[in-house]
Amino acid sequence: MVITRENQVYSIDRKLVSARRPSGEAVFESEKLPKYEYLLPVVPLHFLSYNLRLFDLKTLQFSPSKLESNLFVLAYGTDVFMLRWTPEQTFDQITEDFNYLFLVTVVLGITLAFYYVRRLTLAAKERRRYI
Repeated sequence: MVITRENQVYSIDRKLVSARRPSGEAVFESEKLPKYEYLLPVVPLHFLSYNLRLFDLKTLQFSPSKLESNLFVLAYGTDVFMLRWTPEQTFDQITEDFNYLFLVTVVLGITLAFYYVRRLTLAAKERRRYI
């Protein structure tokens, strides 16, 4: 993460600054690392300060949040800019269309199956006792 000359907070993709990026032909096909380029591409969606006009940003501070995979970013100088950022794009958070009913049904089914099998095993032990 960097502060640009235009006082914007910009997030650089980890793959673009990896030391394992191939300079010639791709060596690690499974990692899908981009080929080495002299200049890093600028992706407009990676500007964390959006189109806000910030003035004289000098320092970036990071702090973990209590939410998993989130952190707070504070950029300050003459201006102050703060946001909560998810670097891994919320891969481990439940989406809004998550099927909770299916989850509850599966958990209830497993619980009922556990008690049914437990009852069967206790009955089998009881029968063995009298044999």
